Amino acid sequence: MRLWIELLKNAYYKAPNILETLPNIDINIKCGNSLISRFALDVDMSEVFKKKETTVQKYLLAVQAYKDTNDKDAKAETKAYIDKLKAEFTTTLYARDPKKVKLEAEVAEQQSGKFFDDANAFEWRFEFPEVLNDEGDFVGFDVVIGNPPYGAELYDSIKVFLKEKYTLYHTRWTDTFNYFIGHGIDISKDSANVCLIIPNNFLFQTEYEKSRRKVIEQHKIIKVINLGDGIFLDAEVPTCIILFSKNNHINNLVKYTDLRRENKNENIF
Repeated sequence: MRLWIELLKNAYYKAPNILETLPNIDINIKCGNSLISRFALDVDMSEVFKKKETTVQKYLLAVQAYKDTNDKDAKAETKAYIDKLKAEFTTTLYARDPKKVKLEAEVAEQQSGKFFDDANAFEWRFEFPEVLNDEGDFVGFDVVIGNPPYGAELYDSIKVFLKEKYTLYHTRWTDTFNYFIGHGIDISKDSANVCLIIPNNFLFQTEYEKSRRKVIEQHKIIKVINLGDGIFLDAEVPTCIILFSKNNHINNLVKYTDLRRENKNENIF
């Protein structure tokens, strides 16, 4: 509702009695477990588009048509087409998934699809055609901004999945936000910027040394703001903001700001 109100606030009249509104951006509002996907970002989509007699361009045009239309019937028809196309993507890719072999019971349940259904898996691979190239390859986002969950409770099967998927970041007692550092890197393009607000224990606890080294050694940290307590009214976790670029860098100069003792009720930025 708040987003819709903001859209209405930014509408304007381009001529007498002609109201210009922003596009239908509800199609960009997705719901799912963003850490879990059936299909890897590098899975080949060419067969899918060929089999369904469509192209990335047609998919992208359909999404753009949905955003631009003011006709309710056209909007519903386009949305149905997009949903059907995404369902066919899933069906086609899953049918030829090479991982469908004899596995132990727990892993077999994952590969059967039940695990992903229960986990509300999110398919970054084809939810946003804007970040695909003409061949359907996942290129990535220019900017990733996130406030990932801290201390989320996970089922054992999800813990196993995340441990395997994010082994470069996983440690024995890792918090859920730590996985999002790796995930932000994965879904962004090579020249992208990634900015996250996360617990500030990421900055100094040995538990997150693997992740810190990954970011420091392979990317360029632009700025770190240690916010401390009192940022979120419903959370008592001290936080920090970390902004880094995926560009290769030459030096390790980091701009660090410590605001832990500042009055959070004032405008400190």
